[in-house]
Amino acid sequence: MMLASPLHFDHVGLNVADLDEAVRWYSANLDLEEDFAFAFPEFDFAGVMLVHASGWRIELICRRGAQQGILSDPGGRNRRAGPAPGPCA
Repeated sequence: MMLASPLHFDHVGLNVADLDEAVRWYSANLDLEEDFAFAFPEFDFAGVMLVHASGWRIELICRRGAQQGILSDPGGRNRRAGPAPGPCA
């Protein structure tokens, strides 16, 4: 089956433990600027969309209590070791 047009990603989302620190790091190291921020305090969920001058974007998401690893991995075969992220900043 042929696609009518090339595949295009809108953005990539990354779960981070410290939102403020992640925004600083990604902005400085990948030359990104904040596009917009959002928060849903009732769910302990916040995020920031960062954008590059050429148009590609990264969404940084912080969810209190989130754990590292692949969520759709019921057998745990692909889960990475490491501590769970701390509270969102």
